[in-house]
Amino acid sequence: MKKKMIVTMLAAGGIALVVNGIELFLKWYALSPRGSMALQQASVFFVLPFVAAVLLVPAAAVLALFPRPRRFAVSMLLASILFVGITLAVRAAVDVRARRFRALAERSEPLVEAIRQYTADKGEPPDNLEALVPQYIEKIPGTDMGAYPEYRYERADSSRQWHGNPWVLYVETPLGILNWDIFLYYPEQNYPEYAFGGSIERMRKWAYIHE
Repeated sequence: MKKKMIVTMLAAGGIALVVNGIELFLKWYALSPRGSMALQQASVFFVLPFVAAVLLVPAAAVLALFPRPRRFAVSMLLASILFVGITLAVRAAVDVRARRFRALAERSEPLVEAIRQYTADKGEPPDNLEALVPQYIEKIPGTDMGAYPEYRYERADSSRQWHGNPWVLYVETPLGILNWDIFLYYPEQNYPEYAFGGSIERMRKWAYIHE
């Protein structure tokens, strides 16, 4: 019994490390200059074993109450808890996505400064990013993220739009199907706690909207 339990837990731990390692690599590569949206979408599938393990914990706990399946249920319960624990620990220790977007916030400073300088000189924000070239910036940069290669810019049409900001710079950052996350810059820095149907996480002077 003890040997089988130990083997089951070791197997669960090994699988957890492999699955999380693959997911982290896909996330990292998707947000590299050579990455792609397809890789980002593929990484989402590696969350499924974690979801299965979470669902298995209460099911195995209930089964452990009955004499016949008790040994098997206890093994599955401990293995599932170990899998969930390792996954949470890895995610907490290595948040690839957050690090990538914090780096993007730093890389975006020249573009943000170009918009600010244009606004100071002209008395109003540019209608589009092309208006910045070549006087304020040599060329419109990309994000250097293969999955999300382009910045988007909008000038507010009214004081109610974009929480009163005169313009906004953002990157559409969906995780996969039916997801509309956004990485957003407000020049006024007046980010609310919740907006656009999701919570907001500050990342330097930018904000990540978890839809």
